[in-house]
Amino acid sequence: MKKNAMFKVMKISVRISVLIVTTAFVMIYLSGCNQSELKSIEARVKQLEADNELYKKKVERLDAVQEIQNLMGRYVWEHEVQKDPEFIDTKFAISPDVSWEVAHLGFYQGREAVKEILDQHGPKGGAIAPGTLFLHTLTTPVIEIAEDGMTAKGVWKSPGAETSTDPKTGKLMGMWAWTKYACDFIKEEGKWKILHYHVYRIFMTPADMNYTDEYEHKVLAKAIAGAVGGGSQPSSKKQPTTYDNPFKTTFVPELVPAPPVPYKTFSETFSYGKPAAETGTKK
Repeated sequence: MKKNAMFKVMKISVRISVLIVTTAFVMIYLSGCNQSELKSIEARVKQLEADNELYKKKVERLDAVQEIQNLMGRYVWEHEVQKDPEFIDTKFAISPDVSWEVAHLGFYQGREAVKEILDQHGPKGGAIAPGTLFLHTLTTPVIEIAEDGMTAKGVWKSPGAETSTDPKTGKLMGMWAWTKYACDFIKEEGKWKILHYHVYRIFMTPADMNYTDEYEHKVLAKAIAGAVGGGSQPSSKKQPTTYDNPFKTTFVPELVPAPPVPYKTFSETFSYGKPAAETGTKK
């Protein structure tokens, strides 16, 4: 410990010495300059300071984008092995405005409600069931960091696959599961966390069925009516879904969720949480 402290003091001393010497040389140089040259030097110094501040902000924004990509990437990697009950502490914000919404499964707001629904997505009986698969990829990201650096927004498309249970036979069956992700993020204690988590259905259909056969509307909707998924009971804190429009043959594409655009601070942009009128969606 003493050696480390000594090295730190030596480093500081060296830096101070370099600064003093540099300052001395600058003062000697400036003393031989006329007023015109001094003004030119001052202008260049100001421009360098402005450029330095600009690049500093750009680096901070790039770091934020990378951290958010990693946060979402870890979410889908860990969801694959059903670590969802841990996410309330590792992925989600402390803010009471935190929310979770997945397509038809409902809207949950507040840490207690989000924790309850995440707990229901953990492995039943503490062990992952054989044949389980939750494969959710993240593509086509659009991420915007607020000018104030305190919040961010991002959207992704997610081509994926899952195993499900055939409601008629009770046997496992492979499903194509395509969705879209839209999230608001907040920086808490220097770390990026999810403030609003929202997943929208595109389509889910058995791997051997054409998605235009409308499996979700003709079969799945009846099987999941009133359920959270996987046989779980619905949460008492469940609120109505703000938006859910999976594919059917009368489907017309909408820009939902709306990709984020540059913004200064969160109060001037829309939210991917509730209410729907502020999410870039339609009811």
